[in-house]
Amino acid sequence: MPIPGPTADHLTHRRINRKPFRVVRILVPKTAPKETRRRLAKNKISLADALSQFLKGKAKVTIAEAMEGVLSAGYKTKSKAFRQVVNQTLLKDERFKSVGRGEFALKA
Repeated sequence: MPIPGPTADHLTHRRINRKPFRVVRILVPKTAPKETRRRLAKNKISLADALSQFLKGKAKVTIAEAMEGVLSAGYKTKSKAFRQVVNQTLLKDERFKSVGRGEFALKA
């Protein structure tokens, strides 16, 4: 006994009478601004050198104090995460040592 359902003729009829898809284009204005990369800030000395100059004569400083001191000395940055950059510089550079949690000093 055949299984009830659509016949082959029915399927062929659907394929022939199917309407084509309509392609819709989204027009973007030609004057749309392009995203550009931010340029790096130009500094005469590196961040590590600026930090070592700031730390001379100080027993210990926190990351926030070091950050403010370097910026007030004229170091330019466009970083959104400048605190993390200063922290990594203080941790990685051999001129600095960790004195306590978040506190650094110059090596003697």
